[in-house]
Amino acid sequence: MSPPGSGWEGAQPSGHWEFERRVEEQSDGRIQVENVAEGQICGELECPESVRNRTVEIGSASIGNSSASFPVNDIWMIPYTFPSEISLAHTLTQAETYERFWVPLAREYGVIPLWYHAPALRAIHIGIDRAESTDYTHRLPEDVKDMDCRRTASQVSGIALDELGMNPVSLAWADALQGLRTGTVDGAEAAASPLCAYGGNNAEALASSIVNKWTIHNDTKWANVEWLKSLSDENLSLLADVSKSMYEDLVRMNVEEIHRQRLGLYTDDPPESSCTVEHDLEYNYLDDDQMQRWEDAIGYEDNLDLYSDIVDSADQIGVDGEAFHEFLVDTARESSVPSSHGDFTVDAWWDEYLSEI
Repeated sequence: MSPPGSGWEGAQPSGHWEFERRVEEQSDGRIQVENVAEGQICGELECPESVRNRTVEIGSASIGNSSASFPVNDIWMIPYTFPSEISLAHTLTQAETYERFWVPLAREYGVIPLWYHAPALRAIHIGIDRAESTDYTHRLPEDVKDMDCRRTASQVSGIALDELGMNPVSLAWADALQGLRTGTVDGAEAAASPLCAYGGNNAEALASSIVNKWTIHNDTKWANVEWLKSLSDENLSLLADVSKSMYEDLVRMNVEEIHRQRLGLYTDDPPESSCTVEHDLEYNYLDDDQMQRWEDAIGYEDNLDLYSDIVDSADQIGVDGEAFHEFLVDTARESSVPSSHGDFTVDAWWDEYLSEI
């Protein structure tokens, strides 16, 4: 299977094929990795459960979509918990995050994150038909009222879009393009990177994007804990070293290489080779007052009661949800968050905690 836009040089580098390459190279071929296309074994909503049942050893699903199998993961999705992409990467890989959340999750469900995509924050993407039928630029919460919007499996997504007066439509990302073309949806909530992956097909059906950074977009590679424990010390150490170094590389190239050069995002002068130029995308960047309107409408600070069931669901794994969400907010804003993606290093990694599971 050849790498699509999620290849290492693509618009949404997942690390799948880079993981395969590095593991096989560093093990001198002793360990073989087989990447299987979505749908051949499991889709984005089913893969977490397939990993849990050990139908596959490793499966890919965003934290939002994984909540279909592990509802407690929705606590990560509460709007505006994370102010930046680097704050997400920092928080995901802190020792206290493992102790307070990933270890209890692994004890309950038998899975643990092996690595993540480069961190991203979500936008609201406006379809061509919606844009052509309105006489204003989509920037504010009231601009998306009554819009049929593709959502993830995350309950937070449904709650937030409903609070904005939108009509949330559950639709797999693989079906989003057809939904936009047929009018099933007027737009979608997602990061910019998946628009440009896989030939940029979804970008062709969109007119503009509201860059409101309302929640996280964080595809995750989930691994079965018992399978990891069954590996020899040598093989386990190699998988840990490869996945850790690869995630650090993904984060370090996230802004300058991935977002600005490949996607053409966060810059007034996107490269001619970028997805923005190639697919004639329009990003509606928001000023501080406009961004505050979105935070006031759905952000955790003034609306945590909207997400009370999400917070309370952490009890399923023995976690105090309110205290853990406060931890997420505080950790994402602490002084040790790197000022530059290039300075990122992992504080803690999954192999350090297998003995506790």
